[in-house]
Amino acid sequence: MARKRTLIEPFLRNYALEYPQVKEQAKKAASIIESILHNSGLEIHQVTFRAKTSASVRRKIRKKRYTRPQAQLTDKLGVRVITYYAPDVYRVVQTLRGEFRVNESQSNDKLSFLGPREFGLRTVTLIVQLKGPRENTAEYSDLRGSWFEIQVRSILEHTWAEIEHKVVYKSGIEYPQDFKRRFHALAATLEMLDREFNEMRLQKERLVDDYKERFQRHRGLEDKLDTARLLALLENHIPGGLSWRQATINTAGFPVQIEGTIVEALSAAGITNGVRLIRALRSAKYRSAARKFAASSGISPQEISHLAASILLVGTKNRALLRDYLEDYSLDPNIMSSI
Repeated sequence: MARKRTLIEPFLRNYALEYPQVKEQAKKAASIIESILHNSGLEIHQVTFRAKTSASVRRKIRKKRYTRPQAQLTDKLGVRVITYYAPDVYRVVQTLRGEFRVNESQSNDKLSFLGPREFGLRTVTLIVQLKGPRENTAEYSDLRGSWFEIQVRSILEHTWAEIEHKVVYKSGIEYPQDFKRRFHALAATLEMLDREFNEMRLQKERLVDDYKERFQRHRGLEDKLDTARLLALLENHIPGGLSWRQATINTAGFPVQIEGTIVEALSAAGITNGVRLIRALRSAKYRSAARKFAASSGISPQEISHLAASILLVGTKNRALLRDYLEDYSLDPNIMSSI
């Protein structure tokens, strides 16, 4: 025991001094992850970070009976990613796995440990280090070689976990079994809600497919344009270009929810339904812009992404609308030289 204390007490004293630096490391790790997920096009509710306090570290060492805390404590700093929908948890995890070095023995997926009749906290935890170019960048030198924790869960799982952690885990109370069963019943209810919310999201996919079929039969083209109709029309008329749905599947998605802004910009440009959108796509002005943009991008006009096509449509109608609705693209030289 004496030898154990000689290792632990100096570690704790040093950690107390290093705590401000650990907080900065956590903030930087969260910034890296936010950037990765933003570029992936995944819809994320929130990315947060934390650094364990000295008291929390002491409790962890005591509870886990660590004898070599310098090596064993891999979650001094942590980042939590909260998704809107449960199925997106694994998409986030797969994206992050490709960007970091993962300690597989320390990482875990609590969903995999739950049996078919069990309900509870479903969180994927990765213990990671920087790798690749980031590992050798001066900007991230203070994170080099450090292991840190990433937790990924859905917003409903997060709600249940926070309440369970406060009411049960940290209370120090040994609740009776019927009370614990009520908590697990709540977990089962939230799991059902997670599935239902995801099912509602999938309704968008069904709407796009339905509109595609209707538009191919020249029905509904005069209905007011919305994002589902926009996606369907572009998939019908530019089948060779990267669509919103393909971009999402490939995790190289377009900027989150930009399609809604584009519908607003198109409406301001007078493109308010399918008839007008098709007319604009067939116009000499758009086709000229598409050829120029495709040439500058080294692709054919038929391969222009649906995002680029939409932006060109707005720009060829009214350049000022690009600045008002899609400011970043009004600064793109390829876009501006094409329209």
